[in-house]
Amino acid sequence: MRILLIEPQEHARVLGLSRFICVEPLALEILAANLALDGHETHILDMRHDDGLAAALDEFAPQVVGITGYTPDAAEMLRIARDVKQRNPDVFVVMGGHHATMCPQDFAVPAVDAVLSGDGELAVRRLLRRLADRQPLGGVPGLAVRIGDRWTAAGPEDALETLDTTPHPARDLVERYRKDYFFWFWDPPVPIETARGCPFRCNYCSVWNFNRGASRFRSTDGVMEELANLPDGARSVFFADDHFMQHIPRAMALAERVIGDGLPLRFSFQTRSDSVVRRPDVVERWAKAGLFTAFIGFEAARQAELDAMHKSSSVRVNAEAARILRENGVHIWGAFIVDPAWDVDDFTQLIDYVKTLQVGFPQFTVMTPLPGTEIFAAQRRRLTTGQHHLFDLAHAVVPTRLPLEKFYEQMARLYAETTLTLGDVKRYIRAGVFPVSALQRARNVLQHMTDPQYYLAGHEPANDSAPMRADRAAFRGAKAGLEAVPAWAEGRMAEEPRLS
Repeated sequence: MRILLIEPQEHARVLGLSRFICVEPLALEILAANLALDGHETHILDMRHDDGLAAALDEFAPQVVGITGYTPDAAEMLRIARDVKQRNPDVFVVMGGHHATMCPQDFAVPAVDAVLSGDGELAVRRLLRRLADRQPLGGVPGLAVRIGDRWTAAGPEDALETLDTTPHPARDLVERYRKDYFFWFWDPPVPIETARGCPFRCNYCSVWNFNRGASRFRSTDGVMEELANLPDGARSVFFADDHFMQHIPRAMALAERVIGDGLPLRFSFQTRSDSVVRRPDVVERWAKAGLFTAFIGFEAARQAELDAMHKSSSVRVNAEAARILRENGVHIWGAFIVDPAWDVDDFTQLIDYVKTLQVGFPQFTVMTPLPGTEIFAAQRRRLTTGQHHLFDLAHAVVPTRLPLEKFYEQMARLYAETTLTLGDVKRYIRAGVFPVSALQRARNVLQHMTDPQYYLAGHEPANDSAPMRADRAAFRGAKAGLEAVPAWAEGRMAEEPRLS
């Protein structure tokens, strides 16, 4: 069969992480590689850089269209599904990804035929086999399907026990977009997934919920095989694991293999400050292997706030981790969470803390009750909006202590007083640390993230919700079957209302 996999375009008012990082759609590349095992012909359309949906539908003529995305993408995902069905009602449309797993009921509309939950590799292959053989579609674990005017679901997908059982990504399918990807001020690294899941239970994060509390890994041999088959010209790699250092023996063994093979690559990964402090030798070995930046969730400047987040770390450990990274020549990409209940003095304290840690690349996110997190259940009745794009971690979706305009003035101040200036970026370019292309990206970051009006514009009335409401009205009670599915998110799915 012919399958078109789509990464949705970004909503015009989204302001979050995408301003800093835009890498190839790894999840779609992995799905495409799995589909190739069964002989399917797959095409990836990255609509962040390509608005050619109509051309793809006409020229490739897919029989199945799969669309993925996070919560801020939900309205765009639905818009794409409607456009697909309007052009060809016979195309089978499948929604998948993070938001589809946590809020499947959001996709109970006439333009959607099925919703995938979880990883998707096994479920999508089973779905396509049944479509190709014209067999009944119900009863596939991890899949909810529309049958007439009702939905039926078979519970969670059978999770992969090890990532060695899934093939390496089909990276050739996005080669035409490669020049458009970026990673902060550096040229884009190739993302590699060596693990899924995280053993920690931070209450603002849904990673552990999405993975049903489990972590799965790819073996050292499997990772080295992938590193040996990177696209031509690849110079750096981003390990896209949620917590790269969660399995220390494997992380150390991989560093030794990279050093031993003399791979001429630079590396970056995400980890926790307590892992860095517990095993600085791992950081030292990876620095020798070519580690150039680490993403660390410092989150807060005060211990009480870390404790409230269930972070299981400390302010002292944060400071020690920053020192270890600096001494090993590793750039720090540090994440910090802003509480909507803050006043001006709280913002000032965070600015001072970021400067004390000497974080070169700070990322500030507003505490957001995302579906699948513990705080969503606690704060869902306080939500001030149902517009999906505002759940981009840069906008407030619960009441703020400061007037909204003043709150965003402080958000803009965070970036204005802690990020690199254009002069800093130019010096890094002259020193050969950044490519010349970094200058334009720096201008974009400073233009958007330091201007309160860009934040406020996100709250202007949008037309997203009207067609979504109309779709559901036309579909009548079909969503009921989705809202009653077995526990896709540890039993909470039936209790959580849709966002819009």
